[in-house]
Amino acid sequence: MLHRDSLVGTIVLLILLLASCGGGGLERRAADFYSYMLGQRPQETILNYISPAFRTELEQRFSKEEVAEYGKRQKPPGVSRETPRLSSIRTRIEGNFALTWVEGRPDEPLVGSEPVMWVRDGGKWYLYYGTEAEVEKYSEFPPELRAKIGIPKASEIADTAGPAQPEKPKED
Repeated sequence: MLHRDSLVGTIVLLILLLASCGGGGLERRAADFYSYMLGQRPQETILNYISPAFRTELEQRFSKEEVAEYGKRQKPPGVSRETPRLSSIRTRIEGNFALTWVEGRPDEPLVGSEPVMWVRDGGKWYLYYGTEAEVEKYSEFPPELRAKIGIPKASEIADTAGPAQPEKPKED
């Protein structure tokens, strides 16, 4: 019986390890960030999401107090909209870089917003701003990753979208 229990434990650990190697960790991190953006994580600041390279750059240029104040100033206003479902977060990963965005009905929060750039550092995903320090530490964000992305409009998602909106006539 002990052998069977240890085998099950090993399988569970392998599943968790495989999930963390893929986009699973990114999707959870992105969901937390989107919740923060909607004002639903008041205990957090933007400093929890910026990359270690960017944070180090800030700490070298400004005092700790100024960096902390920057984090406080970047807080989004609180809202009562629900957080996007984890299943509505889409990802594209290439090496240590990724893009995330939210798909769903047009009335859902953050649907149709610009994709968010991420970089993985020490096994954790952080926002990538493309600062000098980030480029030096992680390199440029891969342009081919941006080119590969074809984000459908919310009205093109048949299973979750509301009625399609009429297209505007094309201008010459």
